[in-house]
Amino acid sequence: MHNLQKTLDHVQQSPVFKAWSADHPASYLSSFFKIIEQEDVEWWQLDFYYPKGDTITSFIVDDQVKLVTKDAAVFKKTKDVVQALDLMHVSLDVKKALSVAHHVQQEKYHTEKPSKTIILLQTLSRPLWNISFLTNTFKLVNIRIDAQSGDVLEDSLVPLFDFSHQQAS
Repeated sequence: MHNLQKTLDHVQQSPVFKAWSADHPASYLSSFFKIIEQEDVEWWQLDFYYPKGDTITSFIVDDQVKLVTKDAAVFKKTKDVVQALDLMHVSLDVKKALSVAHHVQQEKYHTEKPSKTIILLQTLSRPLWNISFLTNTFKLVNIRIDAQSGDVLEDSLVPLFDFSHQQAS
């Protein structure tokens, strides 16, 4: 988790984050996010939740830290709580999580060819890697992996569009 912690530290030490956090006390890290197309990229998006405003602010980190979304609405049910992501409870790094996800995809969904990989590290009762493969047939192979143990918690295949209910015009 060294690289994730290093990335978080880089964000928290940046002037843009310090300026934002001065106006958002009690905000906390809620997720790491990235999309991979052909090959892995070095950037991450870090999302910080602000409980008082019930909003999310996102920073993109590559060489520099950039504020990309400020005080955006949170997509959740009203009663749901956006949980803090504590990297101390994450022992599985992104490369190992991707390896596990690729293994499940090849074993159970080998007929679906991934075109993009969506990676989300978040806490949903426990820290987990939520890895989705967008396929060439517009389906989503979703695999949730415990970020401590590396156990696969669940996997599914979901069509992104339901063409069966559309009529020709």
